[in-house]
Amino acid sequence: MRKAAQSEAYKRRTAQLYDTWADLYDEDNEKNPYYAHFNRSYERIIVAHRGRLGGPAVVDIGCGTGAQSLFLARFGYYVVGVDISSRSIRKAWEKARGMGLETRVDFVVADACHLPFRDGAASSVVSFGLTLNHIIDQRKPMLEISRTLTSKGYFILEFENKWSARLVYLLIEAIFDTLLHRSTDLRQLLSYPSTGVYLWSPTRVLNRLAPIPLRTLSLGEAKALMNTCKLKPNGVFGIHILTALMPSLERQSTKVGNRILESLARFDDYLTNHKVFQRIAHSLVVAGPKEG
Repeated sequence: MRKAAQSEAYKRRTAQLYDTWADLYDEDNEKNPYYAHFNRSYERIIVAHRGRLGGPAVVDIGCGTGAQSLFLARFGYYVVGVDISSRSIRKAWEKARGMGLETRVDFVVADACHLPFRDGAASSVVSFGLTLNHIIDQRKPMLEISRTLTSKGYFILEFENKWSARLVYLLIEAIFDTLLHRSTDLRQLLSYPSTGVYLWSPTRVLNRLAPIPLRTLSLGEAKALMNTCKLKPNGVFGIHILTALMPSLERQSTKVGNRILESLARFDDYLTNHKVFQRIAHSLVVAGPKEG
C-alpha cells in the first residue's frame, strides 16, 4: 500500500511539473538549440521509419503539447496522443485545431502504465522525451506498449542514456551544490551507477517546484527490458553526442554557447548511427517490431 501511495504521489508531482511548464514548453523547444536539436532528430527518425508505421492508429505516449503527434498527423497517420499532464493535452488540442488537424488526432489524459486501449489497438507506438524515464518501474509501461501493439506492430521509444557524457557535469554540479549546502544529495549521485536515478527539473520551473527523480537506462538494460516484453530492438539512434559535452550554463544562456552547440549538432547528425558514439549520447532512441 505504501509503495502504491508513493507511486501515485510521484505521478501527481510529474503531472504538476508539466502542467506548470506547459505554457512555456513550446517556446523552450523552439528557442533553446539543445531542445530544438532533439525535435529535429525526432522528425528525421520518424521520416526514416515511415514505411514501418501506419495501420489503424499510432499511439504517442507522453505526447506533451503534441509536437510529434502533429508531425505524424501531417504525414496522414491517425495519432492518439496520451499524456499525464491535462494542461499539456489542452495545448495539444489548441495546436491541432490551429493547424486544421483535429480530425487526424485525438489527445487523452492517461498514464503510460495504464493505457486506455484494448489489446492490439495500435499498429505503432512512439514515445519521445523523458516519458519512460519518469517511471521508476519501467517494465510496467513496456508491458503496456507490448499489449497495445498489434502482432508485429512497430515501436520507436526514447530513453535517457545512463552513461551519457553529461554525467561529468552532473557530478561537478552535485559536488558544488553539496559544498554550498544546496539541495543536491551527493550520496544519491554516488549511488547512480547501481540505480541509474538522479534528480531533475527543467530550468523554467526549477525555482517553483522541487526536482523529481528520473531513472536512466543503459543501451544494454533497455534492450534486455524490451526483450522480456516481446519488443525486439533492431535500430538505435543516439541524440546529443558531442553536444552533451557542453556545460548546461553555456548551452542555455549565451549566444556563443548556442552557436557552438548548433555547430556540434551538425556533427552529431553524422554520428547518430555510430555504435561507439551512441554509448555516450544523452538520449537513445530504440526502434523495432513486436515479436509476433
